[in-house]
Amino acid sequence: MADGLRGDIERAVEHHKVSKASVGYEHPAAKSDHCGICRHYEAPNACEIVAGQVRREDWCRRFQKG
Repeated sequence: MADGLRGDIERAVEHHKVSKASVGYEHPAAKSDHCGICRHYEAPNACEIVAGQVRREDWCRRFQKG
């Protein structure tokens, strides 16, 4: 039961994230700033605001050094 609830919560959170296209997502980052040092990055491969898999070496316009 707990796994089902966890999955429901994760899908709801993912639904409210923005698309990579809408934030100019780059793979890999063109400059020295990258997701691995961003305050929104959630290791090992997620972001609190961008939907989908996010690699630490990537970048988007929502980058905030953290």
